[in-house]
Amino acid sequence: MSTRQLSVLGFGFTGLLMVGFCSPGFASTSVSEIKLAPLPAWAQDSLYGNGIFFDIDALMQKESLTRFEAVELQNNVKDILDGDSNHDLQNAFDLALQSIKSKKFESHWSPVTFSKSSEYVAVLDMDETLLMQWYASGVNGFFDLNGLQPDFVGKLLSPSYVKFTPNAENFIKGLGADSSCKGIVIFSAKADAPAIDIVRNWKFADGAKVGPRLSAVFTRNHLVLAKKTLVPSKDLRIFDEKLQHVVMVDDNPARVMQLQALKAQPKFDADNYHKAIGSGDEKTKNHYESILSQTLSEIGESAKSAEILHIPFTQSFLPYSYSGERITRALTSSLKSAKNARDFTRLHPELQEAAFVPAP
Repeated sequence: MSTRQLSVLGFGFTGLLMVGFCSPGFASTSVSEIKLAPLPAWAQDSLYGNGIFFDIDALMQKESLTRFEAVELQNNVKDILDGDSNHDLQNAFDLALQSIKSKKFESHWSPVTFSKSSEYVAVLDMDETLLMQWYASGVNGFFDLNGLQPDFVGKLLSPSYVKFTPNAENFIKGLGADSSCKGIVIFSAKADAPAIDIVRNWKFADGAKVGPRLSAVFTRNHLVLAKKTLVPSKDLRIFDEKLQHVVMVDDNPARVMQLQALKAQPKFDADNYHKAIGSGDEKTKNHYESILSQTLSEIGESAKSAEILHIPFTQSFLPYSYSGERITRALTSSLKSAKNARDFTRLHPELQEAAFVPAP
C-alpha cells in the first residue's frame, strides 16, 4: 500500500512495503521486458490509474514466480509509484521484487491446497455486493459505519459512510461454517486505504471483528490486464491456477476474467433499499434482504453436488455462474426439471463454449 507500513487493527496481519528502507542487492528483470504497452486514451477506464501493468505470464517465467506472487509484485510497484510518481520504475520494480522474494505479501494471502473435489475459496467483491459506499441516504443516518476514509475514483470522492448488504454477516458466517470453504477473500476495486479501513472497523452484531474471519484483502492495484482484457480485472487464477476450486461473488462481470467461476450478484442499492423501507415496498425490501442468502445456498449446494458427482467445485458451480446459468435456463425448459438441468450443465461443461473452427 502507499504507506510504508500497514497495520490492520483486528485483521491479524502487518504488511511491510519496503520503500526507501533498503536497496536491492541483486539483478532483476528489466522492467521494459514485462511492462505492457499503454492502452490508447479512449480505452483507459476510470481505474487505469498510472497505467503500470505487467505481462503477468512473462513475469512469472522470468522471475520464477507463482501467479499470486507476480500479481503482488505488480501491486507493490503500483503502490510505490502511487506514493511517489517520480520514483524510478526500475528501482520500484527491484524493491518490490525483493519484498516478494522475502515472502512479504500485502494481501496477506497464504495459498491453500485442495484435498477434496468440493473444496473452494470464496472471493467476494465489496461495492454493491457486500456493501455500498457511494450513495446519498447515509446523510439521513442510514448507514452501518461512519467516519471512514472516503473511496476515490479519479477526482471523485465517496461519502465516509457505508451500508452493508442485508444478511452480509450471515453470508460470511455461513461460508466460514462450511467445511468445504478453504478461505474467504475480499477482492475489491477500491483503493487500498478505504478498503482496509472498512475491514478494520467492520464488526458483527455481537461486536466481534469481521477481519479475523477473512483470509486476505486484495484491492485496486491487484487488478491486471491481459492481451484480450482491456479493463483492469480480477484474475481468479491467483487462488487456483486450474480454476477448479474458486468462486467469485461480484456484481460487475466486466471486472472478472473468468466468467465460469463468477456468481453475477444482483446489485445492492442502499438508496433504493432505504426508499423501499420508508414506503413499505415489501417486495423490493425482501429482494435486497434475500440476495446474499440465495448465493450462500447456491455455493453450499454446489459443494455438496461436487462431492456427489466427483467433479471439481467450480465445475459444479456452473449452473449458477455467469456463463453457465443461461445453459441451465434452456435445459430447465427442455428437461422439465431444474435439478436435471443443473446436473446436465455440470456434467457437460463443453456447453459453455462453441468450438471456433476456421475453414481449411
